[in-house]
Amino acid sequence: MHEVSFPAGEQIFAQGDPASRFYIVVSGQVKVTRVTRDGHEMILCMLGPSSCFCPLSLLDAGSQLGMSQAATDVTLLCAKAADLREFYQNNPQLYDAIVKTCLQDMRRLVERLESLTFQSLKKRLARLLLEKSVPVQIDHVTLSEIRLTQQELAQLVGVSRESVSHLLETWKKQDMLVLKRGRVIISHRDMMEQLAAEL
Repeated sequence: MHEVSFPAGEQIFAQGDPASRFYIVVSGQVKVTRVTRDGHEMILCMLGPSSCFCPLSLLDAGSQLGMSQAATDVTLLCAKAADLREFYQNNPQLYDAIVKTCLQDMRRLVERLESLTFQSLKKRLARLLLEKSVPVQIDHVTLSEIRLTQQELAQLVGVSRESVSHLLETWKKQDMLVLKRGRVIISHRDMMEQLAAEL
């Protein structure tokens, strides 16, 4: 594998490109999106350090299911799919790990489909904020921060940006969170957890 870097906003590969590479995120965040035939864009996943993507290309040598873009400045480890296929033929542990990763991705997509179908927007958004949050120190207090735009949040929960913005503003007025450009800070995590757990 060799190291490659992309500045924020740069495309790593396009939807439909030959799936000829396998990647592991070293630092930064990668966004993988898919555009439907009628022009709607949805985020398939947001990937951080230690995440791998395009494992399916090692198994079926098909085309890319979505477009990959550097959400921040990113550094990746990259390998040719053909080289890894040759390597794992003599290393069954690697093959098993790749299959396991593909199955985990499928499980996450099924869980997301279930969430979009049966859960309220309030619950979906609360769970997403908790899932994507990282600890941050602000005025000597540990809070939770999410570095995603409102458009990205909307694409992840499957609604319009306006719907997400309205709900975030409601929670802001309830002092549950603070809105900054390109990020959300959860000020009352216990209240967010209650929303995420509602039936």
